[in-house]
Amino acid sequence: MAGLCLNAAARRVVSGWPSFNVNGCAMACCTDEPPGGASAQRGKTQGFPKRDRLTRPGEFNRVYENGRKYVGRFMVLWVLTPGEQHLRLGVVAGRKTGESVARSRAKRRLRELFRTRRDGLTGHADLVLVARRPLVKAPWPDIIREFERLVRKAGLSSGRRAGTDETDEH
Repeated sequence: MAGLCLNAAARRVVSGWPSFNVNGCAMACCTDEPPGGASAQRGKTQGFPKRDRLTRPGEFNRVYENGRKYVGRFMVLWVLTPGEQHLRLGVVAGRKTGESVARSRAKRRLRELFRTRRDGLTGHADLVLVARRPLVKAPWPDIIREFERLVRKAGLSSGRRAGTDETDEH
C-alpha cells in the first residue's frame, strides 16, 4: 500500500467503512470520488443549477393555483405554462410519503429523474413533482415510464428519449 495515507490503509481493513474523507484527510486516496471530483466527471448539462429550480413558496403556490395536474401512481406532475424562459422544477414530498429518510429518497429520485430526462422535454414551463408513497420502493424503470407518460400527457415531450440508462437503481 505504498503511496496511500494511513487513513486509506486502515479503511480498507475495516469492511463497510463509509466512503468519505476519514479524519478530515483531503488526499484523493481517502475518497472514493474519481480524480477531479464527481462534478468533473459529469457534463455541463448534467447539473441541476439553482436557476432551474423552484425555491420559494410563492412559486409553488402559483403553479398549484394556475397550473394543470397530471396524476400517476408514483407522482403527481403539476405544469404551469408559460413559465420562465426555461424549464424549472420544484420537488415536494409530504409526510404521507413516509418518514424523513423516505421523503429525502423520494425527492432525490424525482430530481434525478428530471435531471436525466430534461433534454427530452420541450417548452418553457414551471413543473412541480409531488412524490407519492409507492415512489420510495418502486423500481427505477417503472418510475421513468410513468414520468415519460405524464410528460407526454402534459405536451412537454419532444419525442426523443434522453438518458436511456433505465437499469440504474436510484
